[in-house]
Amino acid sequence: MRGYKDSSILHSWLLPMLFAIGTAIPVILLLVLMAYLGFGGMLLKKSRRIGKAVQLAAGVFLFLLGIYDSAMYWS
Repeated sequence: MRGYKDSSILHSWLLPMLFAIGTAIPVILLLVLMAYLGFGGMLLKKSRRIGKAVQLAAGVFLFLLGIYDSAMYWS
């Protein structure tokens, strides 16, 4: 930590970098495993269908949550 008088300066870039690396490693490992086992095309088709359902459910949930929040704010 040469040149840094305050450790918060070091942490301001170090922790986000560690978070990015920590979240990227499982994704990279999963992609390598999928490529190695040959599940690429089949898994992508299934994940698209599941993804659409999850997006629809999340959208409905957030819409209803917004209505509820607005009702609580104005009452």
